[in-house]
Amino acid sequence: MSRNRYIIRRLLLIFPQLFLISVLVFSIIRLVPGGPSLYAAEIESLAGVDMSWLREELDLDKPLPQQYLLWIGKMIRGEWGWSFTQGLPVREAIMRRLGPTLLLAGSALLVSTVFAILFGMVAARYRNTVIDNLLTLAAFFSISLPGFWLGIVTIYVFAARLHWFPAGNMRTIGGSGGVLDVLRHLVLPVFVLATEYMASLTRYMRSSMIDVLSQDYVRTARAKGLKEKTVVLRHAARNALLPVVTILGLRLPALVGGALLIEVVFSWPGMGRMAAHAAVYRDYPITQSLVLMASFLVLGGNLLADVVYSLIDPRIRLGE
Repeated sequence: MSRNRYIIRRLLLIFPQLFLISVLVFSIIRLVPGGPSLYAAEIESLAGVDMSWLREELDLDKPLPQQYLLWIGKMIRGEWGWSFTQGLPVREAIMRRLGPTLLLAGSALLVSTVFAILFGMVAARYRNTVIDNLLTLAAFFSISLPGFWLGIVTIYVFAARLHWFPAGNMRTIGGSGGVLDVLRHLVLPVFVLATEYMASLTRYMRSSMIDVLSQDYVRTARAKGLKEKTVVLRHAARNALLPVVTILGLRLPALVGGALLIEVVFSWPGMGRMAAHAAVYRDYPITQSLVLMASFLVLGGNLLADVVYSLIDPRIRLGE
């Protein structure tokens, strides 16, 4: 199967997946205790405020199947509703927060992937040495640290005590807001978000590299007199990356989910912080739209991982 046909087929498979996700999201939001209907009733009984506008906005006066069809139809047309906590149309509110989240998650993905591949190759090359043991110890230590705790510690050490980096937000209040200012605010949250992700990926890269270095073609390359650097980088590393690329696609949901806590800890103005705010104040239009948006990003990330997999090893016959 050609690469183009494979990509088209995978794109088409995203739509039934999104449909199932949308049904689950809609059902959970409507049926969970404290859902939109109960929320409207609570406000009317406690505050005496007429919430008919909320029932009309969410079509709560109609049967559930009809509510879903109306809701999904509006989502497809780009009419995502009105956020009563943001005071904006939902689509506009999300688009304002999408950029910061992509910047944070993308930077963490890039940093963690580059360093994980590097550390994994070094650990495999110097297997069972002091270097390997130190990298292994650091990886296990990083995996065991909760992200929110590490975030608080980094804020205390590097922001409150050393004053090297800002404690939170994306830009300095009243500052120029230039690229360098954003990068300074990005350092700590990217470090925290990338740490756990990098640690687990380093272990995968090390195991894959050790397996590849024991293959016959690597021994043959060494027997031909090639330099060790050439053997590792040109012959072993390329094939060792294949399972790592697959893991990258599978770990994207964890990266997106981890960004929520990190954005709250560092007051980062992204979708994760808005999702936490919407959950607390039961802003259901925002919650539903954010879950669908996150699902689409995860599915797209998995597709990207498959495509990169085929680019690394052209021998792979896609879809077979």
